[in-house]
Amino acid sequence: TQHMAFVLLLFVFTTSYLPSRVKILLGFLVYGLRMGLYFYMLKADPLFPLTGQLNTALQFLNTTTVYLLLILIMSVFAGDTLRAEGKLAKANRKLNALAETDPLTKLPNRRFILRHIEECVHGSPDPICPTIAIGDIDFFKKVNDTYGHEAGDRVLEVLSELFQKTMEPYGVCARWGGEEFLFFFEHLNLDNAQVVLYELLSKICLLYTSDAADERSSVD
Repeated sequence: TQHMAFVLLLFVFTTSYLPSRVKILLGFLVYGLRMGLYFYMLKADPLFPLTGQLNTALQFLNTTTVYLLLILIMSVFAGDTLRAEGKLAKANRKLNALAETDPLTKLPNRRFILRHIEECVHGSPDPICPTIAIGDIDFFKKVNDTYGHEAGDRVLEVLSELFQKTMEPYGVCARWGGEEFLFFFEHLNLDNAQVVLYELLSKICLLYTSDAADERSSVD
């Protein structure tokens, strides 16, 4: 019974959501229980005197039982703690991703790209020669006014997907704001970045020409 006080103490501190003051108070109560039982045992005469061998066997059994219970409780508590920490870390990563991602285009937002540029330029051990370009969508307001904001959103989504695929080997594309986008080439000089941007412009023109042809076909 005295040994079980250690298990009670572990329960108090690991399996409850009580305030720390209450846990400390309960800890002292368990300590008082343990010491009270000990002194009671010293003063009370045993009802059934035990031989030395039997007393040793019972002590071994009690100690082993308490030890196994402590291991079991701590294993459960440690497993719960690890799962909770894993969920918390996952939630934090998700929150960070949401805070640095544009919800419509799924591109990095201005907050992310500014931090990323800072890290690449000043935090890289090797000097880099980056190129930055900013572009916007021509006549985007006209698209919204003519076809509605849902159509405008769809334009942003389609072009953002194209920007991301094109920039993936070279750097990062981020939504700078509205219909403006920032292209950050981490290791391309101005001439090479210009080639990539002209290729991207050609893809956009091709996309527009294809959509226009489909629209004329549907009208015919």
